[in-house]
Amino acid sequence: MAKRLRRLNVRCDAMNPVLSVTRSRRWANRVVYVVRANKKVGSINGKKYGSRILYIGMTSVGKLRPANSSCWKADKVFNDEPRGIRRGVKQLDVHLVNCDGRQGVNIWRKLESSLIATFHKKFDRLPLYNRQGKTAKVADHYFHPGGLDRLIQCLSA
Repeated sequence: MAKRLRRLNVRCDAMNPVLSVTRSRRWANRVVYVVRANKKVGSINGKKYGSRILYIGMTSVGKLRPANSSCWKADKVFNDEPRGIRRGVKQLDVHLVNCDGRQGVNIWRKLESSLIATFHKKFDRLPLYNRQGKTAKVADHYFHPGGLDRLIQCLSA
């Protein structure tokens, strides 16, 4: 007589979704997005990091890029990274940043570059998962530098 297999329990945490998408006026074909943790990330290799911002990117490929990027970053933060980086990080948020366009200018590229340069100037390092951008310049003639500083300060706190 064949042995009966034990039935499996199915579990779901209905109160805490893994991914939540909210409709926003900010959605456009080309936007810049910022991935940030629920708390400031501590020290990395003995140097204090002191920011919640993990990545600054843009959607030049398509609208799904922020979701894909946040899932990839979540996998790295929650599973792969050394214990010091992910200690206490339980949630990643994605914030969309955009502005009015200018004719003949890829303004989303300028915005991403300016945000990375502002972050680099403030923290003397790139966001944790950005590899390029050490030579990025702030496009002062397109954006108010104070506005960029306030945005980085707000998302870092």
